[in-house]
Amino acid sequence: MIIAWRVPLRIAQTSNPPVSLTRFVRTGSPLLLALSVLVIALLLLRPRFNLGVAGIVVAVLGYGLRSILSQVRQIETEDRLRNDRTLLTELALRDGLTGVPNRRAFEEAIEREWRLALRTQQAMSLLLVDIDLFKQYNDRYGHVMGDTCLRHIAAVLQEAVQRPADLLARYGGEEFVLILPGTPPVGACDVAARLCKLVRQLNVMHDDSPIQRVTISVGVASIVPVDGSAPEELIAAADRALYEAKRKGRNRVEQAV
Repeated sequence: MIIAWRVPLRIAQTSNPPVSLTRFVRTGSPLLLALSVLVIALLLLRPRFNLGVAGIVVAVLGYGLRSILSQVRQIETEDRLRNDRTLLTELALRDGLTGVPNRRAFEEAIEREWRLALRTQQAMSLLLVDIDLFKQYNDRYGHVMGDTCLRHIAAVLQEAVQRPADLLARYGGEEFVLILPGTPPVGACDVAARLCKLVRQLNVMHDDSPIQRVTISVGVASIVPVDGSAPEELIAAADRALYEAKRKGRNRVEQAV
């Protein structure tokens, strides 16, 4: 008991106590206190039996309570750290402006879905979405309005994602990408056409657009993976289709051949 009391006193008198000594005192003092009570109780056990037994009970209960509280704090700390790690992981895979998954999340997802499609020999489709004449939009209305436009379009595209396995991500700048596992070309083109319609229905004003409102172009590509192939082939095909959609006047869907 004297050690448990004197050591903290000496530490308080020094400006920079050793870290190891501080840790020892914090963890060891409660145990030393319980042991001290137990020793005193044992010494009193013969001359004063009842008082000795009471001391033993107090020492055991005190140490047990301290152990329980320590375990509770440890569990709470582990839960807090686990939640923090989960939050950091989610933030690392989320686009800060639009709130949808970012390119890193897309790259992880397409690798995962590619392996699944290769194993099951099911078709998977990819949609590359580009906001038409977005540079002109930024130049005319400013970047604040441009960011607002991006958020509105991302929200509309996200609402159109109906299956848990589908993934919409911001690919970069004004481009978005949508992974459609287990989806053949016809189904992918239907989804792309619906996206174009939903964006037009937003009626976001765009004086530099031929129809005076914001529109999108979509490139669609589908594939059944085979051994030796890679996801980059699907991405490149969708990119070529998107280029064709923009070359042919924008505000349309083009399918890779």
